Amino acid sequence: MDVLARLGVGSEADTALARAELEAAGLTNPRKTRISPEKIPRVEEVLARAFVLLCAECAAGVPADGRRLIAVSASACRRCGGSAARRSALRLGGAGRRLRVVVVGGSAGTRSEIDRQLAPIAELRQVDGTARWTKERAAADHAWADVVVIWAGTELRHKVSMLYSQIPDRGGKRITVAKRGAAALIDAITAWAARREAESGVRRGRAPGPPGGRACPPPGTAGGSILGPTGPRRG
Repeated sequence: MDVLARLGVGSEADTALARAELEAAGLTNPRKTRISPEKIPRVEEVLARAFVLLCAECAAGVPADGRRLIAVSASACRRCGGSAARRSALRLGGAGRRLRVVVVGGSAGTRSEIDRQLAPIAELRQVDGTARWTKERAAADHAWADVVVIWAGTELRHKVSMLYSQIPDRGGKRITVAKRGAAALIDAITAWAARREAESGVRRGRAPGPPGGRACPPPGTAGGSILGPTGPRRG
């Protein structure tokens, strides 16, 4: 059925399931192979009520809600829409805490993509790597942030990078990302957040010590209370 193919439903088994639901709703019958365009909104409504249409990557992390999963192409996924950056942001948002994130570097286009993906789930400051900044501004950003990302290999002047990378990082909040693309950056933040959560879990429990019984010093923690989103910062 053409409309199901356009909605990303690929396998014969899933097509049969979806078609049976549409027939039960009176939108088609076994003899028909097409559905009129005016019925498509109703088709989408019926399918959304009975099924969750997700790509393979998104399907792994979605809890069951009583609907049956139908695998669709990434571009038709109702969760990520085929965007790798969106999938990364959703994984980060699943951590359950709004992080304060400073991103140093990136082109204007990638900063816009980062803003679209992270602003709903994190408190974000973006630093134009080609503009002029002061030590005081860098220090204030570092003190505010939970995580500071130096985005190497992007539009980032050495002087700007050094302003942020030379600040003492006793809390382990600074990371460097060498890969380009919004998805790579958000994945790096997600991995950092997972490590910090694991460290926090060890501190809440009983941290294993080295042989001989001497306790390991606890790793540093990121400070700062959570405020409202600030949006991109510009020079």
